[in-house]
Amino acid sequence: MVLSHLRPADRRILDFGGYESVLPLQLTALGREVTVLDQRRYPFQHPNLCVVCCDLLDPQLSLGAQYDLVVSISTIEHLGLGNYGDIQEVDADRRGVSVLWSLVRPGGRLMASVPAGRPAVQRGYRVYDEARIRATFPATAYIHWFRKHGREGAWREVTANDVQQVVYGEPLGQMPVEAVAFIICEKPLATEPVV
Repeated sequence: MVLSHLRPADRRILDFGGYESVLPLQLTALGREVTVLDQRRYPFQHPNLCVVCCDLLDPQLSLGAQYDLVVSISTIEHLGLGNYGDIQEVDADRRGVSVLWSLVRPGGRLMASVPAGRPAVQRGYRVYDEARIRATFPATAYIHWFRKHGREGAWREVTANDVQQVVYGEPLGQMPVEAVAFIICEKPLATEPVV
């Protein structure tokens, strides 16, 4: 989904939570400058790749730049639940998205994926419905919903109503999730002051 929504203007990209992903390498291979922000050191290198090891909510975090695109795949739902050595905080997902949003330049975008279904907190991750997404992510322009049936099912795009029916009945249940929301937030261009 990220690659299919990539724009030529997306030159500087931040990937939050990219530790286990090859997406940063794919983006650098396409000529993009990519910064991976994760508490764990990203295991790959590339001339267009910068790695920052830090907790997103650490007050000392300073990236000193704004990005054309900020990406976070399957990460935001874990914030504040303590499974990755992070602090436990009820609304850490909202606070984390706020930090990521501050790193998006005017006219830029934030893309993220989160588990979808009836809202819940499972062991180590949150599940989001449309209301929780809109309360967590600013300027949500698009939400693409995907669902599969069972562990071995194939992913297919569905409607928000199809996803709202997904209930994770086992609070201590493990991954994989059965539904995902892919979110695109667009930051408006800065407007000129009226004289």
